Amino acid sequence: MKLNIGCGRNYLKCYINIDSSGESLADKIMQAHCLDIKSEAADEVKALHLIEHLGFFKSKYFLSEVYRVLKPNGVFIMETPYIEKSFENFLKGNRSERESVLGWIYGSETEGMRHVYCFPIELIKEITAEAGFEIIKTEEFNYHPNRPALRFTMKRVSGLDSKNFMAEFRRELIKKNIIVFKDEYVMSENENILKVIEKYIGNSDYDMILKLSINNPVLINEFFKFAVKGNKNLKRFNEDNFEKALLKLKKQETV
Repeated sequence: MKLNIGCGRNYLKCYINIDSSGESLADKIMQAHCLDIKSEAADEVKALHLIEHLGFFKSKYFLSEVYRVLKPNGVFIMETPYIEKSFENFLKGNRSERESVLGWIYGSETEGMRHVYCFPIELIKEITAEAGFEIIKTEEFNYHPNRPALRFTMKRVSGLDSKNFMAEFRRELIKKNIIVFKDEYVMSENENILKVIEKYIGNSDYDMILKLSINNPVLINEFFKFAVKGNKNLKRFNEDNFEKALLKLKKQETV
């Protein structure tokens, strides 16, 4: 199975074309950050000029979903504006060229075509590595004159149990509407907690994860609800025990 996510009107044969808009040429309508696709079902995923429309935090969930649906060592091809080169073109361009570059950076004012966030190369490398990808090829090309772009070819790194878990957990949070993208401050705090969770599950240090309840009891409660399903050793963190442990932690904090 091969997926073309955020297809718009770019319909690719031999792919399942996916978009969130009913006005697109998509075979299936769904959100890029919450795919109705089975885990480890796809051999290849393409996302051509999609990530800049999602924003920083939603892109993290999108990358997590791509990691989830790809088979181990599956291929992920992503294109996005080459923002560093775009800035260079703007600074050296004439009036008409600068206008063209601005349209490339910010996107069109047509509904659904605006660019929410720009991703420099170092940030692309950082967030894709965090999601569990290895970039194996980077290509530069001009989408149109004065509109430089980058194409990243990556593979889903296999054998990363913590990445597998976090991808499934992120999807659970989206499906339960625990994650809301409207508040950047809240999303930043959530991301910090998710990073710590991933660190501690690598060491099976669930007691340290429990302590994060002081910062965000809702998120940590959801974590243990989800984790208990696949790990019998975590029954001590079921719903009732979690509430008792949380009360105990709060009492300790007030002493």
